[in-house]
This record gives sequence, C-alpha cells and structure tokens, in this order.
Amino acid sequence: DEPATPPAARAEDLDGDWSIATSAKTAQATQTFEDEEEFVQPWSPEFDEAEIEVALEPVLKEMLGQDKSKGKGKEKAPGSVRWWTRPTSPLLCPLSGFPTSLLPYPPFKLRVDPAKSTPHRLVDGKFLAMTCIVTGRYSACGRELQSSDISALDDYIHRCKLGPYRPSRGISLAQQAAHGTPEERETALQELDKFAAAARNELGKVRRIQENRLVQIKQALPPHFQAAIRLEALPPTNRRRSSTSSASTRGMSSESSG
Repeated sequence: DEPATPPAARAEDLDGDWSIATSAKTAQATQTFEDEEEFVQPWSPEFDEAEIEVALEPVLKEMLGQDKSKGKGKEKAPGSVRWWTRPTSPLLCPLSGFPTSLLPYPPFKLRVDPAKSTPHRLVDGKFLAMTCIVTGRYSACGRELQSSDISALDDYIHRCKLGPYRPSRGISLAQQAAHGTPEERETALQELDKFAAAARNELGKVRRIQENRLVQIKQALPPHFQAAIRLEALPPTNRRRSSTSSASTRGMSSESSG
C-alpha cells in the first residue's frame, strides 16, 4: 500500500536538544569513513531532464511489462496495488538517479517542507537511509533532515521490511560517542563503525543491482540518448574503510580539548 503521510517526530526517539545541522561533534562521530566519495548521478547534466523523461517513459513501461510477465511485479494479494510502478513524472529518484517505478519497494515521501505534508518528493528511502548512515550527512534534496524526517524514515524502513538501517540508530550512537564517558565513547564508536560498515555493504549491493538495470535502460534508449547514462561515472562500491575507531577517538578527543 502507499505509505501514509510521514508522522510527526517522536520526542522519545531523539534527544531533546537534537540538531543534525548544528552538531559538529555528532557529524564528526558519524564520519566513520575517510575521504568518503560523493555519489555521482548516473545521468549526464548535459542532457535536458524533461527530454530524458520523455525518452525514458516508454522504456520503463516496457520493462515493467516484462517484469510483470516474469512474475517480478506480481501482486502479493488480490486487489493490492504497487502504486509506484505507474511511471509518472518525475520518473527518477533525485538522490540515486534510479527510476522509482523500478524499485522493488515503495519510494519514500520526503516532504519539501518538513512542517507541511505536501508537496513531497518520491525518493529511494532505503538508499537515503543507508547513505545517511554511511556518510554521517543527514540531508537530502537541498535541505537538512529534521527529527520528523528521521522518525518517518525509521517507520518507513520498518514498515517496508528494508533491514536494520534506521537512521536514528546512527544518530543515537553518534551522540553516545560524542558525549559519553571515554569507555562509552569507545564502545559507541565501535558499534557505529559496525553499523556503518554493514550499511555500506548493503548500499554496494543496491548500487550493483541498480547499475545492472541502468545498463538495460541504456540499451533500450534511442541511440542519441544512450550517452545520457554515465555508468563509468559511478564510484566503486567495495572500497574498504581506511580509518580506525582509535583514529576517530583521537580526533574527537582533540576537539573536546580544544
């Protein structure tokens, strides 16, 4: 079913003075990967987005028809509707560049204004949650995520059965790593390190699956539009983490003493 409008923030889920945008210590604690690469959009900015979507729509409809005939898009119960498989503009997730209609789960409704239920943008919620956890940067579509966004994203991950990748857990561990005793900080950093590594591994799997689908899309596009997909621009997904928990601890200690 179509996800409901994101609920209001639950105060018990996050600290009362929680603020993603202004917490330097939390940002540092969640930055568990050194030199984290920026995600590169697979669609070339040299092509007009409206023209791409016009060329893309019939390709997606054909692929969705093939998926349905193969059983990939089969409904789980009589009368159930995979509402997001109906290609409607905009067709692409603004974060990953992957068509939302091809997602195996419903997209997440990210509010344009966190204080208003509409309008919203459809984004790949699993991609968003894991990217936040891996990078320690809680922002999307040109704005910082608020506690209401994090609460709604947590509910979405749970409701759609997308694994343990709840952003609030990353925030909670980062807060413990920034404000606890030395022992608590070290334990929290280790847990945060494991959590981010698991999210990064899963994000790599998602990227590889989506890249394979983008290859199919590229082959089906008209020749003059095939150059719009830059698969060679996608960053590697299996680079091992180069920092250590002890290094992160030293960095935090330096900040605390400064």
